[in-house]
Amino acid sequence: MIWKVLEKIIPNVPKLQKLQFKSSPKISRSSYCIDEVRKHFTPNPIDVMYVRRRLPLKRRDMIKKIIADMKAQLRMLVERTPWISTPDKYKIITRINGSTEIIGAPSDLFEDEIFDDMSTDWTVPKNDSYLELLSHIERSRQTWLYNQMYYRKSEVEIAKWKITTSSGIGDYLYDKNVFILPATLFQKVVFDEEKPLYFNYGSMGTLMAHHFLQLLGESSSFFDHDGNIIEPPSNLSTTLLFRKPDCLVRQLNTNVSKFMLDSLLPQALGLQLSYSAFRKNHAATMDSSIEPYSSEQLFWISAASYFCQPSNDDLNDKDLFSLLVSVPMRNNQHFGRDFNCTSGTRMNPKERCDLFV
Repeated sequence: MIWKVLEKIIPNVPKLQKLQFKSSPKISRSSYCIDEVRKHFTPNPIDVMYVRRRLPLKRRDMIKKIIADMKAQLRMLVERTPWISTPDKYKIITRINGSTEIIGAPSDLFEDEIFDDMSTDWTVPKNDSYLELLSHIERSRQTWLYNQMYYRKSEVEIAKWKITTSSGIGDYLYDKNVFILPATLFQKVVFDEEKPLYFNYGSMGTLMAHHFLQLLGESSSFFDHDGNIIEPPSNLSTTLLFRKPDCLVRQLNTNVSKFMLDSLLPQALGLQLSYSAFRKNHAATMDSSIEPYSSEQLFWISAASYFCQPSNDDLNDKDLFSLLVSVPMRNNQHFGRDFNCTSGTRMNPKERCDLFV
């Protein structure tokens, strides 16, 4: 708790705010102190405790399985996409195969051996003199330090792992090829192990959509493990963000902002991958439906529930959350088939924007 208190207090200390460093005058002393606290006291034991409680290993492994199923579908999608050059296909597939996920926390922190990592030879001093107490603390610290020689490193160095991220959907660190997914992302609306699988695949596809688009090398910005913007990959033949929006603009027949288009494209990808992954890996459970809906229909409902918001009917055609649901679904051929929509209707148009073929 001590360094949590420090992080909150430091910005409010006037003297620290005014002090600057000669080597880097743009960095205030308060910012430097907070960075140093996080550097030396990461991971925070309080965070680890809550991650282990709210995201137990079994639940975490189920989430990893869904992500792995979707990545397998992403590889297949890249392989059969005609407008991606062969060299670029190789680059993208290599990156997909090499990508990893940190869900909640690095794997080592989910194992009970993490407590061995904290072992010390601490003993309670016989008297409470300051010098004796200080000597015991220093001895304990040295014991802990040398114990680290016998422990393996986590999948990503602990010093680089942060439980907080720069966005509400987690982060993709391009330089490390790692997805950072905090435990707080996996609320019941996103993943619930007690519900049928189609609920989880639909909502997980929505959650991971933007990250998968970045994995393809399609994003306006990429970040390293320190949160700095880095140069995006160059000369990729995909250029998806420049190839496909025109079709959506014509279909919507209205002024569509760049932000809207940038939001619709990953959502379409996430739905396509999660639907294909579910049908391929869990066809045997497709008969587990809730009357009067089929499992396929419930998949789409679960995906839409992620963006469930109160909406005015008069604004549905322009509302962001409504469009994030309706546009990717109407352009997915499986939606119209699963709901038996008449061909040529709003949700089963004769001409679709095939975004990822």
